Amino acid sequence: MWEMVQSYIFHTRWISIGILEIEAYGKVTDGVFNIEKQVMDTSLYLFQQDSGLQVTSSTNTNKYTHKAFTKYVYDTDGYPLAPGYKYYISQTTTSGQEGGALILGETETGGGGVEACALTVLQEFCEDDDGLPVRFNVSDGGYVISEDSNVEIEFVSYEKPCAQSSKWVVVENPLIFNSKWISIGSSEDLGDVTQIMDGVFKIKEQGLGYKLVFFSKWSRTYFDIKRYNDVDGRRLVAINFESKKYHPFEVEFVNAKRYRRSVV
Repeated sequence: MWEMVQSYIFHTRWISIGILEIEAYGKVTDGVFNIEKQVMDTSLYLFQQDSGLQVTSSTNTNKYTHKAFTKYVYDTDGYPLAPGYKYYISQTTTSGQEGGALILGETETGGGGVEACALTVLQEFCEDDDGLPVRFNVSDGGYVISEDSNVEIEFVSYEKPCAQSSKWVVVENPLIFNSKWISIGSSEDLGDVTQIMDGVFKIKEQGLGYKLVFFSKWSRTYFDIKRYNDVDGRRLVAINFESKKYHPFEVEFVNAKRYRRSVV
């Protein structure tokens, strides 16, 4: 049955079906539909019983077309991702090489030494625990996250990181590693030689889940976030070419409040 719905996920009322599914994210407007004939236009009206207002749904307007086709990013419970909420980034079953949760690790600095602080984003080889949850922030505003959103990603942990910031950054230093990779921290944490790339993350649909991509504002180039088998885990890297060394990273998002993995 058609229902007129109002919710935070869209800026105007819209028509939907499925009362139980609607109530999970929106409010059903109480009313009845009427059909009226107009010149060069057929309009469908909902008479809103509580206010006496008529809400029009016209067949001859494209005012909201671009919004209607916005593709939202959903968690494993079917809800759109919301800025400020905590999620676990989990690998899907079709992502190829198996792997576990996301953690921070200390990696080599290039001169035989190891980072004094765990800055590098790694995926564990085995699926033993939940890892670190992340929080998504939308730099261009909005109450939910879509595939068009410019996204900031940061780890959320009860333990304060040794870096000045827990936000994800894409960094580059050929003396340490031959590809761009994902880290946390500022230039003071990473050192003068390691360059932080100016850009934003985005989430795009892929396979049964999603992929993370990075858009470089300087080169106007998109990079897929993939995995490289490092010593202590699979390092997350930013790649814009194909190579067997780098494995796909198809993911899904698990609401941290509604789920905890039970470890046997």
